[in-house]
Amino acid sequence: MPFDGNDGENRSNPLAMIDRVIALLSGEGRWCQQRLHTRDGRLCLQGALTKAGATATLKQPILQAIREVTGRDDFVRVEMFNDQPLTTQKLVIDVLYRARRNIAATLAVTGTRLSPTEPTYRPAEAPSYLVSPVA
Repeated sequence: MPFDGNDGENRSNPLAMIDRVIALLSGEGRWCQQRLHTRDGRLCLQGALTKAGATATLKQPILQAIREVTGRDDFVRVEMFNDQPLTTQKLVIDVLYRARRNIAATLAVTGTRLSPTEPTYRPAEAPSYLVSPVA
């Protein structure tokens, strides 16, 4: 929407979208379960997707990442994963970084070029097992 802080370019860029979702959920006290959002501003994974305007674009990549990270294929909705009692904020962030890595790999294989002004991957923020060592 106009003037909401989201420019039109980011709407078609899945990496920018997932970066926005990660930013919305990163940090102490920014994630919740059983609600899309709380009065104090916490969001569940689906709430963050909705706020970032990224549900349609990121739903399938996130469901794939959930399967890869958890080894389970019974989460058919993002909300089911988010609200499962054993899900933690760290696990949600791990899933988002896996989805981001998968999206970047897909874009690289397809040769899709993104704007150079888009956010770049920040390995220091990713869980160590998702970052390849620099040679």
